[in-house]
Amino acid sequence: MSAFFSLSERWSPNHLLIRDKQLNTLLSNKVENPWNYWVTGERGAGKSLTSGIYATMNDGVYVIACSSRSFKDSVKNFALAHGEVPKTDDAPITIIMNVITKKKHSFVTIIFDDVDKLGQYFKRDFSPYIHDLYDRLLQTNFAFAIHVVTVFPYNKIESFLSPPAVSRLKFKPLNFPRYSKEEVKILIQQRLDIIKAQVSELDVEDGAIELLGDAISRIGGDLRKALEITRNAIVNNKITVEQVRSALQKEKSNWCKETILKLPYHAALIIGCIIEETLRINPNEVTNPPYLPIFWGAVKTKYINHCSQVLIKPQREKMLYYWLEQLWMRGWIDKFTLSKKHEWNYTHQRGIFVRLKEPLEYCQNAIKSISEETGWTPW
Repeated sequence: MSAFFSLSERWSPNHLLIRDKQLNTLLSNKVENPWNYWVTGERGAGKSLTSGIYATMNDGVYVIACSSRSFKDSVKNFALAHGEVPKTDDAPITIIMNVITKKKHSFVTIIFDDVDKLGQYFKRDFSPYIHDLYDRLLQTNFAFAIHVVTVFPYNKIESFLSPPAVSRLKFKPLNFPRYSKEEVKILIQQRLDIIKAQVSELDVEDGAIELLGDAISRIGGDLRKALEITRNAIVNNKITVEQVRSALQKEKSNWCKETILKLPYHAALIIGCIIEETLRINPNEVTNPPYLPIFWGAVKTKYINHCSQVLIKPQREKMLYYWLEQLWMRGWIDKFTLSKKHEWNYTHQRGIFVRLKEPLEYCQNAIKSISEETGWTPW
């Protein structure tokens, strides 16, 4: 095994730092009065890591990783990992029940991890199944809990689950807040200490981890990104400030570029218009979010003008708002309604405002790279 494996997302520490409160909440969920938890937080907040550690500490915990846009495929992969070969015509809930009833348990916990990867069909494909699973489990002779791990916020749960599912499962929120600058530094240092025990010549320049912690805390406290950047910053068993800075810029620009390229054309056009309007309102703050929010009406105007320039038919209002919701769910933006007199409202009319969460510097680099490679530009 590589000496640098502790910088992998798959590495699990012997002692979980920072998230002991959330882990203890799961551990205290007992047979007598079990709760179902909606485990929520931004990407890289330690939700999957904590759930995985919880699973290793308890018998009867089953983690179903929703790593595919197809819920059925995710369940089949789960069954195969547990030595169960599902029949072609088996329903997902039947497959799950076949796996968990192979052993005798007094208490079973089923964790659906990363359900947001199911994409736009989450409510259609997942919600009916979790409702059916709950009813099937009620017919067994053991206690159970069902947890959903997601970036979707608890206060929007009815947007993602059907009313029967919400009513039946009665989820409680288990929140994973963003990692702070100091917490990112502690977690990265924990993993580097493991490496140093095996690779004694690893040299970390003063200020390198400080820079990493500061940058990651400003873009959402995503530990997964921090780990990837740390891996890319190691050159000849050294981590310098300059190498961290270079890895940061490369990772963010690549992520922005890949994400925009995967978006449908009109969604990509909308994010391009959001970037352009954000640049107009925040001309001197290219590198440092959070930015002042921008008026959604101004974004739509730019979108319609661009459509007329390239001779394509603009989509309807309802579809534009759908793409806005998708960008919010994917972590690109925040959106909220501002009153006429709010200090951020430069239009003096009540309406929806949007705030770009990604640094403009990286967004500009991504658009420039896409334009050079494909000739596409949103403005």
